[in-house]
Amino acid sequence: MKILFVYANRDDPCTIKSCFELSKGLKKYVESSTEVYYTKLNDELIEANDIIIFQRLGANGILISKLDEEKIFDIIRRFYNKKIFIYMIDDLLIEEQNGLPKRFLKECHSVICPNEPMKQQVNSYCKQCFILRTYVDIEAIDVIKKEI
Repeated sequence: MKILFVYANRDDPCTIKSCFELSKGLKKYVESSTEVYYTKLNDELIEANDIIIFQRLGANGILISKLDEEKIFDIIRRFYNKKIFIYMIDDLLIEEQNGLPKRFLKECHSVICPNEPMKQQVNSYCKQCFILRTYVDIEAIDVIKKEI
């Protein structure tokens, strides 16, 4: 399996954690895992990968031009039945940039978010939602039985 992470803000701590560090860790388990700046996304990169993860595009303070936005959505539509597209978001900023994150939620196959409350919020836009926790869940720890 080959995974491509598409990011917009190289210096954002969330991008570092959820894109670069995750990609580096995945290299132990998949054939390849690479990262690309969103303006460099093209058909060849899509063809060379199985899963494309859009990391927080439109929800990280980087303004994406209408031209780049339409280019990305055109790629998603053309390759939708051949590749898997996932939108990863860790803050409930779906209304940013005139709802650009909401469009990603609707256009992608699935979404990755950090917790159950956020999953409930994005579920109305994308039915296939996965939780990738980015913190220690104290409530979950409290119900785990100790081994003596």
